Amino acid sequence: MRKLPLNFVWNRSHLPLLLGCALALLLPALALVQYRWISQLSMAEEERLDRQLKEAVTLFTREFNAELNRINAFLLAPRANSPDGGEFALRYRRWATNNNQLPLLKAIYRSSGGERATNSLEAYNVEKGSWEPLEWPQAFQKLRDQAEWRPPPDNPPTRPPGGPRPPRDWFTKDVLAAAAPRLSFETDTELGSPIWSQAVLQGWTIVEFDRDYLQSQYFPELAKRYFGEDYFVRIATRGAQSSIVFQTSPDGEDMNVADATGSLFDIRPENPSRFGGPPPFGPPGGRNPSANPPPEPRGRWAVSVRHKAGSIAQAASAVRNRNLLISFAILLLMAGTMGLLSTTSRRSQRLAHQQMEFVASVSHELRTPLAVIRSAGDNLADGLVVSEGQVRRYGSLIRNEGRRLSEMVEQIMSFAGLEKGNEKFEFTAVDVNTIIQRALASCEPTLKDRGCRVEMQVPEGLPHVLADPNSLAHCLQNLLTNAAKYANESGWIGLSARTLETSKGRQLEISVEDRGPGIDSADLPHIFEPFYRGRRAVEDQIHGTGLGLSLVKRIMEAHSGGIEVKSVSGKGSIFTLKLPATQAG
Repeated sequence: MRKLPLNFVWNRSHLPLLLGCALALLLPALALVQYRWISQLSMAEEERLDRQLKEAVTLFTREFNAELNRINAFLLAPRANSPDGGEFALRYRRWATNNNQLPLLKAIYRSSGGERATNSLEAYNVEKGSWEPLEWPQAFQKLRDQAEWRPPPDNPPTRPPGGPRPPRDWFTKDVLAAAAPRLSFETDTELGSPIWSQAVLQGWTIVEFDRDYLQSQYFPELAKRYFGEDYFVRIATRGAQSSIVFQTSPDGEDMNVADATGSLFDIRPENPSRFGGPPPFGPPGGRNPSANPPPEPRGRWAVSVRHKAGSIAQAASAVRNRNLLISFAILLLMAGTMGLLSTTSRRSQRLAHQQMEFVASVSHELRTPLAVIRSAGDNLADGLVVSEGQVRRYGSLIRNEGRRLSEMVEQIMSFAGLEKGNEKFEFTAVDVNTIIQRALASCEPTLKDRGCRVEMQVPEGLPHVLADPNSLAHCLQNLLTNAAKYANESGWIGLSARTLETSKGRQLEISVEDRGPGIDSADLPHIFEPFYRGRRAVEDQIHGTGLGLSLVKRIMEAHSGGIEVKSVSGKGSIFTLKLPATQAG
């Protein structure tokens, strides 16, 4: 079987690191690609929103203007000299047939008489189909005083292109109406065409719109249909004294800079048949209107639409920023996941290494006492030991090595129990002095073998602690054994206890100190990890499994306490057990 080269093992062990480095280089490139892609999407989205909004404004204005053109074609276009009631009633019925916007009109009037043709006023009775005399409403007085029409000079005398001028809007704070002049013309005997300069004002036809219906139903429904909930809409009259007809924006909202604008109240009387009305009105004859096309009409009202985010550009920018934030958050999450995987991988490798060292250490620790016990047993069985003193010495040797084996097995079993959560503690109020004496008695053989002396500073009357006696004694025994292992040549070990008043109540501290080589700063953060053994312990071949301090930490945490270590390299270490006190002894 061919053996794999050593560099293969090295590459495999460093594969997660290499993969992490490759991904670390890939993430910035991916971030740049996403940034450019999202920016391009944002520009495309801005163009799409702008195009859609302009189309929506066109449809919005077209629908309203078409309705106004129908009103103009059917209700405002009749000639002044047409039969009094029949033609208008027919036109009204034709307009009202299949029309869903009947509530749009509040009333229909016509005036006549006087220089301004405003002396008398009649209202159209829809039910009777006839005109009925009416006093001028107070709300119309200002408009009545402003009513004025003058025919422009015309040379040569011709019919006005496209028929009469479009109706003018009558708009005040209380009235929203449109009025069209009813004219009579002198006819050119030679050309047979109406003389525009000799047109005579016979009266006004006035349609009053229902402002409440426009503001509460018509415009809100129309705005919602074409603009949804993302835009502010404002409709206002043009001119120096602009007045707001309808708005969805708050009063303080600036609508002077809009994303899209359009013209409303744009009536084209030159071709009312486009909107289902009769052919152009006016005296017959005259020139072909298409020979002189009228200029593009301008609506009396202006509609302004702006995105609620401030503008379409700002809305697209907000979406872009949100997408970038989400994208970079995902990349950061990926980077964090990579880091976590890398850290986990390193920890797994370190744990595997520690476990291998643990197996090797346990094997060594088991092999030594077993070899001693077997050798002593063989000597006893072969009758090589005959004197009473030798028998005692061999018996003591077997007992000590058996104790080491028992302690090692108990330590491993305790660790396994804590890992599985099967370790059970029997808490009771115990005397600390008793626990200290018990631990010292258990460690006496080890202390004697290593020539250690314990200097005690344990006062009488220490408070009791709520603990499991065996577990607490095991913790203290472990610290004393470690101190014996690392004590200096003098073999001095300090053992002290004291009580402290803390914010959480009275606390008992038991400290074990040695004057050994201390713990390296690199090893200090890891000494409570399972299977971990410091560099000095490995180099000096000090016996141990790397489980003792981990067990002490877990046992103390189960007792609502903790363990603290202070160590200075070359001067020794101090381990302190901390437990909440219950009552005085």
